[in-house]
Amino acid sequence: MNIKPIAILASCVLFTAGCNKSPTSPTANNSGNQPPPVQAEAFHGQVYKSVEGRNVVTLTSKDECELTQNGTTLLCKYTKQTDALRVIATVMGTPQVLFFRFVDQGLQANDGQILLAPQQYADAMAKQQQAEAERQKQEQEKQRLAEKIAQEAVNCTIETKTNSSFPLSRSRPQLIGGMMTITDVSVKLHYIYQFTDGSGCNGDSVIYFAAISKIGGVGEGTPANSFSLDYGQGAYISGKYFAIISGNCFRSDKIFGFESGTGANAAHDVLQEAINNWKKKFPDLVLQIYSY
Repeated sequence: MNIKPIAILASCVLFTAGCNKSPTSPTANNSGNQPPPVQAEAFHGQVYKSVEGRNVVTLTSKDECELTQNGTTLLCKYTKQTDALRVIATVMGTPQVLFFRFVDQGLQANDGQILLAPQQYADAMAKQQQAEAERQKQEQEKQRLAEKIAQEAVNCTIETKTNSSFPLSRSRPQLIGGMMTITDVSVKLHYIYQFTDGSGCNGDSVIYFAAISKIGGVGEGTPANSFSLDYGQGAYISGKYFAIISGNCFRSDKIFGFESGTGANAAHDVLQEAINNWKKKFPDLVLQIYSY
């Protein structure tokens, strides 16, 4: 509600000696012990407020009303027309006229702002309180989930048992063997390399389930007695980084070959079951995983 005459009159009230009521001091406004301000009694309950409560029109009698804008209250005369409220305020000796149209919600100022009638204002306040309560509930749930994920991020790489170990076979020329050990939180790999010049080396690594995004089917890779894992070099979970720890001469090889189809299927099934159990144990954490 853009009440320019009120703003002009407010300046007069504050800066002339003829005012009837001095403005409230900053000290009084800031005091938590001050009682709520006294308000005029509405004539037949006819009081209209903006949603935020800064602009108010209160009919105090059959021909007088109070207009409040941003804490400044003015005494005015009014008349009711067919579909509007005509308000007269005298500013510097000059009458100023404001119009408010009667609408279903209450009054509508000429600038489009709605001043709500008592019931509509009460409904709007109840809706605001409900929205605020819902917002606080969502914030609390967000905080609870964040704390739960943070705790899961601590626990999800703590190994409590080893499920099984399976011998690895050649899956590329330099890799001649090794061992895959499946725990309840990771795949541990031990590689044996033999190079064309006759030299060799061993490599060890750990792939946490947090870094694995997909397990391929047996026979989908090369060689036939193998399956693939899609995993990144690590995963971020709730701000924590899980690196794949690589040992000497280790390379991130996604194809894991076994000595037979039976061995490949057995390792695949044990790994799939271990990962499924891990996801059940850390359901919220799984949704937060970002692998690359």
